Amino acid sequence: MQTGEKIAGRYRLEEPVGSGGNGVVWRAVDEQLDREVALKRAIPGDPGPYSEQLQQLRREARLLAQLNHHHIVTLYDVLDDGDDCWLVMEYVPAQSLAERSVLPASVAAGLGAQIADALAAVHAKGILHRDVKPANVLLISDHEAKLGDFGISRVLAGDETVTGSTVLAGTPGYLAPEVANGSDPTAASDLFSLGSTLYAAVEGTSPVGDTTDNAFLRLRRAAEGRLRPCSTATPLTPVLTQLLQVDPRKRPTAAEARVLLSRAATADQPAPRPSRRGPLVAAALIVAVAVGVGTWVALGSRQPQQQQQPFDGSVIGESATADPCKIIDPNVMAQYGVPHLSFDDWGLDQCNVIVKVDKDQRESNLTITLANTDPAAEVTGRIENRATYRLVREDLADGSCTRRVQFPDHREIDLRLDRNTITDADACRMADTATESAMATIAKDPIPRRASRPDPLSLLNKNACDAGRSPQFPANVPNIDPAGPTLPGFAGWRCTWGTDRDPVKLWVEFARRSTFDEDIGRRIQVGAQPAEILGQTDKDTCEVNVAEQPYQGAYEKRMETIAAYAQSPGKTQQERCDLAVKLADAAAAG
Repeated sequence: MQTGEKIAGRYRLEEPVGSGGNGVVWRAVDEQLDREVALKRAIPGDPGPYSEQLQQLRREARLLAQLNHHHIVTLYDVLDDGDDCWLVMEYVPAQSLAERSVLPASVAAGLGAQIADALAAVHAKGILHRDVKPANVLLISDHEAKLGDFGISRVLAGDETVTGSTVLAGTPGYLAPEVANGSDPTAASDLFSLGSTLYAAVEGTSPVGDTTDNAFLRLRRAAEGRLRPCSTATPLTPVLTQLLQVDPRKRPTAAEARVLLSRAATADQPAPRPSRRGPLVAAALIVAVAVGVGTWVALGSRQPQQQQQPFDGSVIGESATADPCKIIDPNVMAQYGVPHLSFDDWGLDQCNVIVKVDKDQRESNLTITLANTDPAAEVTGRIENRATYRLVREDLADGSCTRRVQFPDHREIDLRLDRNTITDADACRMADTATESAMATIAKDPIPRRASRPDPLSLLNKNACDAGRSPQFPANVPNIDPAGPTLPGFAGWRCTWGTDRDPVKLWVEFARRSTFDEDIGRRIQVGAQPAEILGQTDKDTCEVNVAEQPYQGAYEKRMETIAAYAQSPGKTQQERCDLAVKLADAAAAG
């Protein structure tokens, strides 16, 4: 290839501007549109490595084609020209962060917020960057950056990127400890690399040393978690502390990092008009800076509580209008199969993403539920205190894996992945993918609203706890106070009286289901409404469903239903069902 040569009869090569492990980049002119572009081509060589480079180049094109973000270098086209494959990309005539001198902390934080925003978009598509480093952060101006493959406006020199079929993927000096130890990269690994990149921007060297140190020495330091502390405490310091946590579970997500970095960028500026979330987070940053560099020494340790729980607002917003089907992008589950969104699988407070494989013969089920946090419930699993919420990662149990995003206003988003008929599914990895997407959504709080107002007669407008005010409510039940439910449910669509420790536990929930099937339960009347006794759906429990508003679903006629339950180990099934029928009558009358 030489200057002046045309590719595909359209792109005139001007000069080579970059090279790296996977290809060479030319600045070129698109003669049809009269604009500068960047052309990336695999480097010819031995057939084996060249074939692998072509595959990586095409894979990069498929990934970039899914992204359209103002802080990511844009892919325009993919060309086959003879035996060569070219990517036609946005040309960014910019220096990289690696070519700049040390930056003020506020400037680095602002640029970092933009790259974190780009990573949030990348991760929401189920994609990992795997090589975030200063050379891949392109500076359009002093205050604007783009995330690229590598700095296409200059020749890459001195970067020992490990790619292809090798064990590691990334650059020594910016690899996360778990990746340096041989584990697969994750979204959290990208966030560590972002932290290392911003550390280098303000310190002049990566947290494991500079390029004068042997690459393998830097890898060993990363693997052992031996990171240099910041030399000066700034509003950026506590954010770097979180990004550079040795334990990947303690790092913020990309969406969270964007918020934290944005606030660090403006921490030294006059305070804007107070917003719902800002002042408390700013206070947390001030506290973190006040404790100084000492918090940096033990990077793997738990962060001060002031940094972990600064938020006192509402991400969910008005309960009744919050749309659980807009909490995640269902397309992020496409890496595991074909995702199908279902808004009416059961509860009014839930949404489901059914992931199907083998031509729809097998499926797993992701259930996204909005809920009130039960203060009496025992918290199991790993707890991660984030800037604006608490994330609980429960262990795999009976083929299900659950993540709970809990907010200070005692509401939460639950994401549960059930393997169902895909018995070999990595349920917890799938749950984590969904959770990453949810966290990207809640960073833009509040979560999106339902598209339309419900029918006035819909159960969406009613409160399950009103059953306790009805004269039909079961009377003289030990430890049950009709006027004092143990746990009101989210938006009033569920209500519970009693606990599992009481002789009797009663609860009502509003749901959606298919029309009654006599083969499943026994048909009865509750008040003026048709109903069905399902009998013992769970141990020591009787369930009664009352038909409410009918509607046309996507594939069948469906209906809203009142589901009433009575649980009592000490009673007969008939006695339990008598209680459930009375409770259903009270809920329908309410």
